[in-house]
Amino acid sequence: MDIRTFFKRKTTALEEVTDSKKNKASTRSPIPSTSSDIAREEEGEHEHAVKEAEPSTSSNRNTLAETADQPDVQETIARIFPDGQSEDIGNFVNSSSIQDKQKYQYDILRSPYTPSPTYDFKQDVDPNKRPFVHKWLQQYDWLVYSKVLKGALCKYCVVFPPVVTHGSTLGAFITRPFIKYRDFHTQAKNHSNSAWHKDSIIRSKNFIDVMSNKKLDILSLIDEGKQINVAENRKKKFFQL
Repeated sequence: MDIRTFFKRKTTALEEVTDSKKNKASTRSPIPSTSSDIAREEEGEHEHAVKEAEPSTSSNRNTLAETADQPDVQETIARIFPDGQSEDIGNFVNSSSIQDKQKYQYDILRSPYTPSPTYDFKQDVDPNKRPFVHKWLQQYDWLVYSKVLKGALCKYCVVFPPVVTHGSTLGAFITRPFIKYRDFHTQAKNHSNSAWHKDSIIRSKNFIDVMSNKKLDILSLIDEGKQINVAENRKKKFFQL
């Protein structure tokens, strides 16, 4: 073989390798030649990372809208007591909240929620069962109807629950609504004549008198008694001088 042909082949192979390296280098991102170019490139990478980390604008708007739609306390109360039924006695059965709110006690005793005469009581009972009758509310001054619990209750016994003795349990008209209307009058009269009911009436009327400023509460009576004793003691000391 001619020696010149051999060296020519090696030169051609070397040129092919060199061209391949140049092509690979050209596909890469150009290397910044100055410090300002490097700074701009780093800044662009930072902005891209921030955009990926941040939620989209529409997502932000949705989050704000959801927060704005969250109800405040008044709206929550309105949902618990819809249609102005905050005086519906059913909201306070077996609840300690009424014992802490004198205004609720007074409002329920004086002006509890009452369905209109056109209220359809049949919708509150199962088919073929006797519904509540609106005129019963005029026959028994203690009787109220709860739209919330769909039954009859005693306003005095709910607001001021009777004191339970050993072996006794509270039931219909007090801790749960009465709904057996076929036997309504018999059970209503039994409740009216019970000692529990009479005790709750006395406590309720005393409370109304105090709230209406017709009678001093027990603390005021004690304070008034102390003032009388102080005045009498001063008189005694004066006459002893």
